[in-house]
Amino acid sequence: MKNRKNYIIAFIIFLILEIIIGKYATGFIRYSMGDVLVMPAMFYLIRIFTSALKKTLPILLFIFACGVEFMQYIGICDILGIPDGSILRIIIGTTALWGDIICYGAGTIMIYIFMILTKGEKRYD
Repeated sequence: MKNRKNYIIAFIIFLILEIIIGKYATGFIRYSMGDVLVMPAMFYLIRIFTSALKKTLPILLFIFACGVEFMQYIGICDILGIPDGSILRIIIGTTALWGDIICYGAGTIMIYIFMILTKGEKRYD
C-alpha cells in the first residue's frame, strides 16, 4: 500500500506541474517541458494501479505517445469529425511535431533515471 501512496503523490505532483505549465507558461517551457513531464505523469498514474511491466512500461508509454503523435500527423481529429475547441480535440492534439517525440524520449529517459535513483523501484514494490 505504501508504494501506491508514493505513486499517487508523484502523479499529483506531475499533474500539478502540467496544469501550471498549461495555464501559465509560454515558449519553450509550455511547448517542450509539458511534453517531457507528461511521460512520468502517465507512468506514475499507471503504476498506481499495477506493478506489471515495471521495466518495459516507459518504453510502452513512449510507443503510445509516438502513436498519438502519428494520429495527429494524419489528422485523426478531422477524420473523426471531432469539433474544434472540444476537450477531446484538446487532449488528442492536432499538430504533430518531431520535437514532441524528442521531448517524449527525454521524459522516458527521466523515468528510467527515477527508476535507477529508486533502485529499480524495489523499495516501493
